[in-house]
Amino acid sequence: MVPRVWPLDPLSAAMLVVRAIDDIDQSSDEQRAALLSGLLCAAWGKQWAQNQ
Repeated sequence: MVPRVWPLDPLSAAMLVVRAIDDIDQSSDEQRAALLSGLLCAAWGKQWAQNQ
C-alpha cells in the first residue's frame, strides 16, 4: 500500500498554507485560543509538560 502524499507540488502546498493562515486571520480571539490550546495538547500531551 502506497501512502497518499498531498499536495504533491510546491504551489499546491503554498496555496494550502495561505488558506490556513487566512482562516486563522479571520477567526475570533476565542477560536484562536482554542486552536492554540489544541496545538499545545497535540505537541505536549501531559499537563506537566505544557507547564514547563
